[in-house]
Amino acid sequence: MEKIFIAGSISIKKLDESVTKRIDKMMNQGYEIILGDADGIDKAVQNYLNIQGYNKVTVYHSGTTVRNNLGNWPTKSVVTKYRFGTRDFFTAKDLALANDADIGVMLWDKKSTGTLKNIIELIKQKKKVTVFLQQEKKFQRVYNIDEFLLITQKMSELSLKNADKKINIFQSIELIKNREVQPSFL
Repeated sequence: MEKIFIAGSISIKKLDESVTKRIDKMMNQGYEIILGDADGIDKAVQNYLNIQGYNKVTVYHSGTTVRNNLGNWPTKSVVTKYRFGTRDFFTAKDLALANDADIGVMLWDKKSTGTLKNIIELIKQKKKVTVFLQQEKKFQRVYNIDEFLLITQKMSELSLKNADKKINIFQSIELIKNREVQPSFL
């Protein structure tokens, strides 16, 4: 059964009805849902899954302490060499989630660099990603770098600059583009 990685902006604390309907479909189809232990979307999705009594869930966390596990589901501890509390410390968990996932569903506020980093990582791994644009209350597929560029156009200029400063978004885009045009030799 496919694993779906659900994540999103820490600023989003409540699930839109269209998101809960999407999660209901995942549960009805018996997908395994993997997610992190942060506040914001992680906690909101955990709360919804717990209320629904869904048990095909694994909560990933960096280091030894789980911040949120509302359903008392199995956990996966991600070992990292980075200092507790740093961006890199928590990013280790997100990379493990992207690696283990078959599909991504990201809930995005048009600012969160962590969510953008997850989307980029999934695209690099040629995995399908669906992004819920919180302000527009709609889902948009992001399966390749061109579709990724479409969602970045929805960002303010300042948010895009901040994203580039924090996660080198433009460099990541170029690396993915260059990899896509490389000829494959068999």
